[in-house]
Amino acid sequence: MSPNFWSSLLKEHRILDIPLLLDLCSLYESKDNPLLPKMIQNVFSNQPKLQKELEATAPVFLKKIKLLTEELNAKYAEDIYRQEWNIETYRDILIFEMDAVFSFYKVAKAYPEGARVFHLHYNFLFK
Repeated sequence: MSPNFWSSLLKEHRILDIPLLLDLCSLYESKDNPLLPKMIQNVFSNQPKLQKELEATAPVFLKKIKLLTEELNAKYAEDIYRQEWNIETYRDILIFEMDAVFSFYKVAKAYPEGARVFHLHYNFLFK
């Protein structure tokens, strides 16, 4: 597939979005796959709107992680008070949080410019 054809597909059909890029990076980013970072860079070069979408994703992501953490803390306090433990609830919340963080970690590895956007614009690492 030529770069021009790839670019036209991205621009005309918007075949990729941020959730799909998160999934691709989660599944395929590894030191043994040097093509993924090139593909991700190419996507952001040819679809500038995705960069803005990535920037808009950071506060939503942070808010969701904060809400999940608060929910986990509230559930823990409630369970201590009632002396009941539902390990399934804790497991579900923690798995969801770990999946979200892992996805962004893999995007940062595949597309370091995206990681810098999070860090510079939203103080991502320290919230």
